[in-house]
Amino acid sequence: MFINSEITPPTILVGMHRSGTSMIARLLKEMGLFIGWELENHDEAVFFLKRNDKILKSSNAGWDNPLPIRNLLEHKKMRKRVALQLRKDMASIQALSFLGPKKYLKYRSICKLDIPWGWKDPRNSVLLPIWLDIFPDAKIVNVYRNGVDSAESLYVRENQRIRQILEGKDPTSVRTGRQFSILKDTGLLLYSIQVIRQHLKKFRTLNKYDRLRVHACISREGAFKIWEKYIELLSAFIRNKNNVLNIKYEGFLNDPDSNLQALSVFCGLQTDLETINKLAATVSKNRAYAFIKNDELSLFYHKNKETEHMKNLGYDNIL
Repeated sequence: MFINSEITPPTILVGMHRSGTSMIARLLKEMGLFIGWELENHDEAVFFLKRNDKILKSSNAGWDNPLPIRNLLEHKKMRKRVALQLRKDMASIQALSFLGPKKYLKYRSICKLDIPWGWKDPRNSVLLPIWLDIFPDAKIVNVYRNGVDSAESLYVRENQRIRQILEGKDPTSVRTGRQFSILKDTGLLLYSIQVIRQHLKKFRTLNKYDRLRVHACISREGAFKIWEKYIELLSAFIRNKNNVLNIKYEGFLNDPDSNLQALSVFCGLQTDLETINKLAATVSKNRAYAFIKNDELSLFYHKNKETEHMKNLGYDNIL
């Protein structure tokens, strides 16, 4: 094992893109889980996001094409080297991105955190074995949603991204509302860092090609296949694992109070009932099984409800 057993193990949020992981990360943050200082728009820690993305690309994989990562995961020596490099990064100055100035001065290493902490990134779903090599006692929160709604959300987002690019807009730019949120929550330093980074991107001509990629979720069928691949990988990774809390997105929306209490206990948080009730009131219940309200999506559901993972997760008898 790499990490001293006395150190607080992290909570690793996993789950397919557009399946509710951002909602769970936001709520956990509000309940006291430290999920990072520098966060992307969807409460993803930049430190872990960049490394997950880099590891995937180095294996000819990507968030929308995860299966090639198996080559790395099955090569024991190279997988060990990746884990060693990640541990070095977590004890380097680069950890400042996750810890922030105050926590960096106190801990110097992410691995030395003695408070409830963790991070969210759907790519964790694909690289979970490597993170468990580093943190064998990690707590895993697995958020899953029916494949039709998850696929539709991906499909809509991808087509919106492409439309913005064709209109000459930059879909990766930090929104004004998000900039004010960063300034309010973490102060002028982080706000300045992100603004500078945003402007520097404009001078890196080759970076403009990165956003010209068309992902597989350009179609509903392609998006649904990505969902299937994530479920396939995650099912294998967490099978027979301890310290796993499975959160069904639709079940969470139906009963947020009980689920928040379970999350609080599982993650080692001391959340009072008043806070849980307030947070539960912010959860929008009308997002459960959104496809039912759309005739075209209902037909798509009937076409795919008998697939292996839809049946295994109990989504084959909604309509």
